[in-house]
Amino acid sequence: MECYFKELGIIDGLTLNMERVKQHLANVEERAREFYETAYKTCDDELDEDKHKFHVVMCSPYPTAIQKCVQEKMIQQCPEEYFVKSELCDQVKNGDKLCEN
Repeated sequence: MECYFKELGIIDGLTLNMERVKQHLANVEERAREFYETAYKTCDDELDEDKHKFHVVMCSPYPTAIQKCVQEKMIQQCPEEYFVKSELCDQVKNGDKLCEN
């Protein structure tokens, strides 16, 4: 994930470049683009106070944390016109635990 985000110019170290995120999403349908832009910004803000915990040994965990957060937002806050209604999707959207350790 780190290599991909760096190649796109979306991240530089522990900084999310929102202008590059917007460029990357430029060809996405407007409603979806707005959703993703908001999700990336929200996730970056949420991760901001924890960035000092991302100790870089070989690969930075920051890009993976951003992507995980955006995917969670995508599932939990998916606009209705994109949401696939099913028992599994409903459980994930509701935050139900699907697997117990």
